[in-house]
Amino acid sequence: MRQEITSYLSTIKNEMYQLTKFLYDNPEESFKEKKAQDYITKLLLDKGFTVLKNYMDIPTAFHAQIGEGHPKICFICEYDGDIKKGHIYGNNLSTSISITAAISLAKVVSKISGSVIVIGTPGELNGGSKITMCKQGAFEDIDAILISKPHIYNIENPKCPAILPLKIVFEDNLSGNLTSMDAYIMTINLLCQLAKGFKPGCTIENFSISDKVCVISLKAPSFDTAAEIRHQIEILTNTLGELIGLNHEVTLAELPCAEIKTCKTLNRLFAHNLKECGIIELETDKCVTSGSTLGCISNTIPCVNSYISILKDKSIPYPSSEFAKETLSEYAQEIGLKAAQALAFTGLDLMEKQNLIIEAKSELIVQSN
Repeated sequence: MRQEITSYLSTIKNEMYQLTKFLYDNPEESFKEKKAQDYITKLLLDKGFTVLKNYMDIPTAFHAQIGEGHPKICFICEYDGDIKKGHIYGNNLSTSISITAAISLAKVVSKISGSVIVIGTPGELNGGSKITMCKQGAFEDIDAILISKPHIYNIENPKCPAILPLKIVFEDNLSGNLTSMDAYIMTINLLCQLAKGFKPGCTIENFSISDKVCVISLKAPSFDTAAEIRHQIEILTNTLGELIGLNHEVTLAELPCAEIKTCKTLNRLFAHNLKECGIIELETDKCVTSGSTLGCISNTIPCVNSYISILKDKSIPYPSSEFAKETLSEYAQEIGLKAAQALAFTGLDLMEKQNLIIEAKSELIVQSN
């Protein structure tokens, strides 16, 4: 069946490029990805999938499935972009890789037991929808989740940090001499000093003050560590508020991202398949600066969340408009096809050797204890 998948992939190379190109030409902002949703779901319908739009009451989300029962192998699509700069993270190619892998695996699913599922998760650049979907139980019945994203480097299991976005608000006291802006300036200065004592891998980033609100992002190797830092910040702002006589509060600015839980069982399997498909040089356990909304899901469901280099020129910055352009290159399309093949092979392996799923789930249980 691996040969059948490989042969079929060679016949849909142009469809993969056309999807990548369409998304590149039509970047849509988070949660308004109507053109992307329509294009992707029509393609899946044409390939025999049953498709549900407005999934989990999220207008531009979707759920597609072919096959029945378990194992349920899920491919994730992220398809929002930056209106001005385009697909600076390569979401157009990432979606194309997922769709190509899914429809390739779907060609053989009737010969084995299980289901191929595609879930479209909009809004990745603006907090994402996966966290909300996770809380609503969208992934509870899934056996494994697979996604491979374009990047500068090949990273088998990138270590994505936990991210805790916080909003700090000081209320002006008309009877006092100090304003909320004074409080924000003092807070930022104190936070910069506080950060010097953080554990390795912990930072405070993306300071911004607008409409008398200060927003920051905490990054840490684990969500528990990020929560500890939040507690320190609350102590700091409480003390400052009392000293200068301003009421204040610290709340979440948006939904937080948990760190990715590594599933070595799936990573080993996917790495083997990448090498079989021609992507040989892989880095492991490399830390990346961006978080992943897949974090909350990876705590309970085995996930592959790999990065694949689509660049010959490693000096091209990521994320950037230049990186977005590279997704259309012949080299990027060739690499994307190999990544899709490796994802499809991994899904096939999990369907044929269901003990691997049991092993992967057991690994996550051990990690959580």
